[in-house]
Amino acid sequence: MTDEIEAILAEAAQTLGSEAQVALLNGAAAKLKTSDLKAALSVATRALKISIASEDAHGRAQSLATMGFCYLQTSDYDRALACAEEALHLFKTLNDDAGKADAMKIIGNVYYSFGDAPKALDTFQKSLLLTQSLGDKPQEAAVLNNIGNVHYQLGDYEIALTFFFGSLAIRQSLGDKHGEARSLGNIGNVYETIGDDANALECLFKCLSLHRITGDKHGEGIATGGVGSVYHRLKDYPNALLYHVKSLMLKQATGDRQGESITLCDIGCDYYQLGEYETAASYQSKSLAVAERIGDRYEEAYALCNLAITLLAQKKNADAHLHLLRALDCATALQSKDDLRRIHHALSTCYEKLNKPGEQQWHLKEYERLKHELVGMKAVENVQSLALRFEVEKVMRESGETGETSEDLETLFAALPKVYRMKARAISQSNLKVPLSGAAEVKVEVKTFGQFSVAIGSRKISKEDWQRKKNRDVFKLLLVHYQQAVTVDQFIEYLWRDAAESGRDASRLVMTAVHNVRKVLEPGSDQPSHFITQSDKSYTLDFGSGAEIDFLEFKRLWTAAKKSASAENQFLLHEQAVEHYHSEFLPEDMYEEWSCFEREVLREMYLESLLYIGSAHLRAEKFSEVVSVGRRITESDAINEMGYELMLTALGRQGLHLEARKIYEKCRAAFEKELDAPPPKRFLSLLTAKS
Repeated sequence: MTDEIEAILAEAAQTLGSEAQVALLNGAAAKLKTSDLKAALSVATRALKISIASEDAHGRAQSLATMGFCYLQTSDYDRALACAEEALHLFKTLNDDAGKADAMKIIGNVYYSFGDAPKALDTFQKSLLLTQSLGDKPQEAAVLNNIGNVHYQLGDYEIALTFFFGSLAIRQSLGDKHGEARSLGNIGNVYETIGDDANALECLFKCLSLHRITGDKHGEGIATGGVGSVYHRLKDYPNALLYHVKSLMLKQATGDRQGESITLCDIGCDYYQLGEYETAASYQSKSLAVAERIGDRYEEAYALCNLAITLLAQKKNADAHLHLLRALDCATALQSKDDLRRIHHALSTCYEKLNKPGEQQWHLKEYERLKHELVGMKAVENVQSLALRFEVEKVMRESGETGETSEDLETLFAALPKVYRMKARAISQSNLKVPLSGAAEVKVEVKTFGQFSVAIGSRKISKEDWQRKKNRDVFKLLLVHYQQAVTVDQFIEYLWRDAAESGRDASRLVMTAVHNVRKVLEPGSDQPSHFITQSDKSYTLDFGSGAEIDFLEFKRLWTAAKKSASAENQFLLHEQAVEHYHSEFLPEDMYEEWSCFEREVLREMYLESLLYIGSAHLRAEKFSEVVSVGRRITESDAINEMGYELMLTALGRQGLHLEARKIYEKCRAAFEKELDAPPPKRFLSLLTAKS
């Protein structure tokens, strides 16, 4: 992004007039803030300097508002508040209601992050009134989403959903994919909280897809973490850990400090469930440190509670008790019911271990009361009914059907809880990877690492059989989401976006391509496909239990290794896993949006397996194997510190200092090229380590 910033600054420098320069820079910063916060902040700061020198009050206010937004997203709340308040003062002086609404939205979010819900709601309400009076629908949707966030944190899930759905309806009507993703992510969080995992995954995967399409890395990090949390609820801890680690990388890359705190704690919770308590406590302690540093009391309460639970597992009951009392004070001040629910439950366990039955029972009753209030059957049904009411009203709006009487509508809405349960079951059959019935039991072999190939029985499908690249891409997209529903809208976003934007009937193009794929997989058949099923404008690929799909087998072995309690079995399973990974995932589709995330996930799993194998070889002093594994790591990731450290350590212990120096020089060149920075200083000590 450095080149892009330089180009923007160069264009601004050639623009005549200071106000025109500031306007150009502010416009560029506004566009950049959805994809690159650092770049947006840099451009907005340049605009601020010019606006101050030229006494351009409006340009100065716009620059400050953008800077406030960037600081907010990176959890620098004090700077965010200072910039937004100064911008608000300037906008008031200029009688700019749109600017005032935007600044108040930032200020409300700062209050929310500080845990001051009343101030946040009051500020958001003022911003909402202004945006509605102006008819500014995009801003109205954003503020509705913000108000929903506050109610969600307070545990008022039904009220929160009302605002989230209001926001979503506006954004969908405007075709605002970036905003739609944000609203869907928040709705998914509500579903996850009430235990509706199927609908949570449906929303979060849609959200994730939209964030990737719009290039919003900040939003992608949040959505990826949300998916990890659902898998954690489903007790699929290795998969949860995988998504949480990816989320952490995205959040750290975008400077999302609040998100970093959340995900560090979530990773700790994954390790806790895997029985690795020391690792869990380490991540949760880091999470707490970040939360305290940025002054986010919600995340402080969350980290304190989860760290205390880990300490209880380590029999450090007194320390756990102190952490829980701190967490209780924090959550009580914030009026955060969901945090209080978890804390009371943990305190009940703590007092049981401390042999204080009176205190144990009191906290257990508080936990049960809050649990019933927040996620009891009535509360869940209210949320579910509200969700389907939104869907029904959306269909009516889109179809223009307005002839129903109020009595007809109430009869329909009364049946929504039952309909919702049916919908949830249907979604769970696809999104939760439940094997689908009807798949033909025929030997199918698919290779994705390196050269892509598909063989069904004795028939190998050639490149010419697919006829068109789009047909092959449709199959691969289904494969990436194996046994999960892929909607027509997803196909359009990934493969026919240009056609849709030009006004062509993209949905018909999808149907034609899927039909072609069916003919390739089952030539000559006039029966419904055994492999691709259709349901509610979506398609699902399933080859049955006999299928051999290399990347899925790799993931199965990796997951089994993570779950294994035996170090010997872990080593063998990791070795079996890496045997499958002999090249990148679908290298011919390296730059396709739909393949990028899966490729990165698989690469991270592969590197983790190699690191485990290399560390085991190092403990056994099998130094040549260590160097071999280290080379494989750095071939896949040229700036992987652990890969270089394994090689330097092994060579140093053998006294092969010349070879170690060559590895270090290779490392130095890679770090300078990719990061414009030297390798870690500890590597120098490894060069001189005695054998």
